[in-house]
Amino acid sequence: MDKPIYKEMNDLERIKKVIDTNVFGTIAMIKSIFPIMKEQGYGQIININSQSGVMCEPPFPIYNASKTGANAFRKAIQNDLAQSNIKITDVCPGLIQTDFYKRANNELPENVMNTGLTTEDVANTVKFVFDLPHEITVPSIEVRNIKNY
Repeated sequence: MDKPIYKEMNDLERIKKVIDTNVFGTIAMIKSIFPIMKEQGYGQIININSQSGVMCEPPFPIYNASKTGANAFRKAIQNDLAQSNIKITDVCPGLIQTDFYKRANNELPENVMNTGLTTEDVANTVKFVFDLPHEITVPSIEVRNIKNY
């Protein structure tokens, strides 16, 4: 018999919402800003993706699939964007100290949450990528707290 969280995770409406947000949302955002960046002759897109787009965590198959899909989309368009002088980077943080898991009805113990990144850590990673010279691109960067291995 399905545990309540797995039943909720496998609800088709929830699956559609996660994929729409994480895959279609990324594609729609890039589609909307690409013409502006192409016209100005340069640009930089930084997607906040997830470690789940790089390595799968067994209890979250739909989330993993959606983040992997966003990662694959970035890889598929990277060369085309570069031809228009547009950089794209996936920032893939591990656990972040937010209420994400609580809102997903999967609250983590405090000792686990304390091994996560802070939102400032993620912002500093984005700033690092953004501050690189334009001719330098980082296709993807994984970041996690050293305590979270």
